[in-house]
Parts: sequence; C-alpha cells; structure tokens
Amino acid sequence: MFNRDNAIGIMLLGACTVVAAILIYAIVTGEQLRVDFPPYISWPLGIAFVGLILYGLFSNFRDRRSSGRGHSWPNPQTGNKTLGDRFREWRKKDSDSFGR
Repeated sequence: MFNRDNAIGIMLLGACTVVAAILIYAIVTGEQLRVDFPPYISWPLGIAFVGLILYGLFSNFRDRRSSGRGHSWPNPQTGNKTLGDRFREWRKKDSDSFGR
C-alpha cells in the first residue's frame, strides 16, 4: 500500500494537514499569522519549485519511454477498467434489474 509511487502523495497530504491545523488554530484564536522570510529566499525557492516540477514531468516521460511502459493505467492487458467503464457496467446492471 505504501510504496515509492505513493510517497509524494503522502508527503503532500502531511503538508496540507500541517497547514490546515495552523490555519484552524489561527481562526479559532483570532490571531493574524505573519511569516517573515528574508527577501533573498524567494528566488531560490521559486526556482527549486519550478525545477522540481519540470524534473518530475520529464523523468516520468523519459522513464515510461525507456522502460517500455508505454501504456499507463488502465492497461488492457491487465484487465483493469477505467472508471467510466465501471460506471457504465454498474448502470447497465441496475437498469436490467428494474426492468424485470
């Protein structure tokens, strides 16, 4: 369940939880939050943010092409179905049971 592919999502969920807790605390106590970073830190953070996004996009594309994993989910060879296919099957089964 928790593997390398899920790590970024789990970290993002943790960061959102921390930010939500801080904001709820500020709302409940009525405090006004203020963050004072030195002005020289904004450019490196912005460059790192954009750079990491581009790295993730290009490495995912490169890995998929080089490893032969050209198909992403749902791969017809595995038998996985899209959410739309599942929904249509579910609706078809329900409509058949009402008609009888």
